[in-house]
Amino acid sequence: MAVLDLLEALSREADERPDDPEVWLRLTEALLEQNAVEPARHLLARARNSEPSTARQWRQLGELGLRLDEPGPALEALRAAVVLDGDDFGTVALFARTALEQGHAEEAEAMLRECLARRDDPELRLVLGMALARRGEHTAATRAVHGTGSPPRGPAAPRSVDRHDGGDPSSGVGFTGDLEVFSLPDILEFLALQRATGSLEITSKGRLGTVRMAEGLVVEVSHPDRPSLVWTLIAEGRLSRARLNQIPVELMLDEPALGRALVERGLMDGDAVRDTFRSQVEDGIYVLLGWKEGHVRFHTVAAAQGAQVEGFEARWVLMSALKRIDEERR
Repeated sequence: MAVLDLLEALSREADERPDDPEVWLRLTEALLEQNAVEPARHLLARARNSEPSTARQWRQLGELGLRLDEPGPALEALRAAVVLDGDDFGTVALFARTALEQGHAEEAEAMLRECLARRDDPELRLVLGMALARRGEHTAATRAVHGTGSPPRGPAAPRSVDRHDGGDPSSGVGFTGDLEVFSLPDILEFLALQRATGSLEITSKGRLGTVRMAEGLVVEVSHPDRPSLVWTLIAEGRLSRARLNQIPVELMLDEPALGRALVERGLMDGDAVRDTFRSQVEDGIYVLLGWKEGHVRFHTVAAAQGAQVEGFEARWVLMSALKRIDEERR
């Protein structure tokens, strides 16, 4: 009843103030919360036509457009928000990420460099690194994230940097930062583009989560509430304790090695093992996306020469986790 009352009140406001974009934006948001997608799209168009006048209103238009899967109008709205307030680097970062997804890499890169020339910002550096990595300029991407070389920096600011191998940022993509600044999806996408190998550690409120990566693929995700692979396989009835006893104990400490051993010894089907791994990885990323504050640190390690890499594309794992979050909001 409270929701219906809110919608009724907003509808009355819209009748009284048909040219006020604020009313249409609030009404669109309320409909989206009720999963009324088509009516929300209609009202969002009304909001655009009501001529928003502030950067905040244009950004909200862009955010709602992205939620409604209208990337083109969303990009235009975010572009307008940046024009009105180019000092809001959060909006700049959102615009740049959206522009990259729609193939406007040159515009995104130019805007990021212009903003970074005025003031250093780790989130913008990460997005710039993503843009450069998409072009295959991996060394330049690493330098951008680390804050070395071009683009020029403004006044000194706290930097989220972790130098490895004698301080040469081209030798690794290791870094540290805060979750309030670096979003986990952006970090994983950047590491995937760089084909990074190593371990991403996330600490939040005394909890530790880890994402192991190999050549840009997500290999394993762990967090305090994650059940072990052995426990999961037994609980799902995919593996008996009798068969488990055929595996050396030392292999049970390395879950990817355990999975390979189960297949090689004919104890489990390869597809079944991979399905379980994928489920654990997706569940793990879903949990870590809920950690909104804390610290991240990526430890780079050398990729094993000639080793077969088994893992999952970061993009698809993220899409699965984000879809799950979106469905829960509806």
